[in-house]
Amino acid sequence: MDSSIHRLSESQVLSHHGVPEDHKLALRCFLKSWHGSDEQGEWMRAQHGWKDAAALLASAPYDPATVQITSKGWASSGINPYRILLCGFGRKLCGRGNQCRRCALDRIDFAQSELVPAFEKANHWYAMVLAMDRRADYAGIHRGDRTLNPKTPSVPVYQPFKGRSDGWSPLHSGAEVRYLFDATRDGFFDAARVLCKTGLLDGAFAHFEISFSFWSGASNYDLWSHIRHRVEPQLNLLVNSPKPLDAHAVKRVYEVMAECLRRRLGPEHCWSYPDLWFAPVLDEKRMSGWIAYMLKSWRFDRWYQDALKHRCDRRELNLCFDEVVFVNGHRLASAKSSTRRYGNLHYTPKKPSANIAHRIPPEPTQEQIRLLQDDQYAATHPEIVDAMFFWADKREKRRGRRESGRDIKP
Repeated sequence: MDSSIHRLSESQVLSHHGVPEDHKLALRCFLKSWHGSDEQGEWMRAQHGWKDAAALLASAPYDPATVQITSKGWASSGINPYRILLCGFGRKLCGRGNQCRRCALDRIDFAQSELVPAFEKANHWYAMVLAMDRRADYAGIHRGDRTLNPKTPSVPVYQPFKGRSDGWSPLHSGAEVRYLFDATRDGFFDAARVLCKTGLLDGAFAHFEISFSFWSGASNYDLWSHIRHRVEPQLNLLVNSPKPLDAHAVKRVYEVMAECLRRRLGPEHCWSYPDLWFAPVLDEKRMSGWIAYMLKSWRFDRWYQDALKHRCDRRELNLCFDEVVFVNGHRLASAKSSTRRYGNLHYTPKKPSANIAHRIPPEPTQEQIRLLQDDQYAATHPEIVDAMFFWADKREKRRGRRESGRDIKP
């Protein structure tokens, strides 16, 4: 966007001539719901930064003719702000969980329905984050507290790189370093797979996410701006193990992670130091909270605000932010391959009993629902009855109805 407006201000966005009229219309519809006095409005206002994110999203350009070739044909290479801002209208979801709070809640709810019932079926549960850190004196193993928040102060357990020189951060969103990004992501997933295969962990639910940082300086991405940025990848994990993870076991997890990254990146491309954060998951409530953290939507409103705090020129930031975050970031964080399951949390038809997670039933067809009116058919197909009530419950939650004592909004 070629303008110096503050894109977190809905008034500046709505009054700017460069914002498409359909985006302004979608933002007004969003704000009408956000200011509503009903339960949905209260829930929307409780989501920190959502209004700012909506204004930023509305000011992003979108060209439906911009496409890329995927394994399944042609697909848009960016996101559609109009569709995301109108998510939920007409009972249709946009399906962009990385950018939409409403769809992030939907995928969180399904993951909780799948994984929380498995809490009693495994002995020991842990939350983990696999990442890279350029600070040699910090990188290593860190144990978190019961809040399961990686942002809170943690206790260093193992820091093998103290005294070495700091690493560097070459990862930006450009195509020329895409191979480093892909290798880092694959190394994280390899570590989760190997840990389950070797028996150190029994199962793992993994979600890959990225974040962006911007600051003032000679650009490492283009030739015209004075804004640098970097991509920060990490793998969030919910794992279970046959035994408690003592210091020796956690070090073994760390060694597997470091070896997988070394194999993928090669010694000449190990750009930073492996970093592992972990904390025990002690009850189902904490497990639900950790799943919500794992699958949360992007806080691009914070990325924009932090960039301004880092003294980025606002006009230059507005010009590069959309391409870096909404086009390149959307491409890097492929939603369909960013969530994976391993071990006893992965269902295989050959060994269905090995999966301890609750399987999400397929949604019944209209013909099956009609046949359920016959008591004999319903008695012989209890799985369809259970599926019907499961999906009816999900529909009620999407509409903001109270269910089972929980208030989940669409």
